[in-house]
Amino acid sequence: VYLMGAVTKREADRAVKSASKAKGVKKVVKLFNYLKTRPAAEIERDRQRELAAQKKAELQKQQAILDAKKTKLKQDLKALGGNTEGTSF
Repeated sequence: VYLMGAVTKREADRAVKSASKAKGVKKVVKLFNYLKTRPAAEIERDRQRELAAQKKAELQKQQAILDAKKTKLKQDLKALGGNTEGTSF
């Protein structure tokens, strides 16, 4: 398998690893021009992933707070002798 192109070190390592694991590959020949800086698109993609992860963590935190409040309300209703599952109709 021959690999070539202008890539970052991380991209090169992933490509070589993937190619070497393919069935029937006996040898991987690589000719890369390593980029000194990461491309703007890659930086933006990583930033978007980080923002998405932060948003997901915040939503999970809010969900945990809501679940705790829901549990507390059910306990309060049960203590009052009410039906915690809702109305019977």
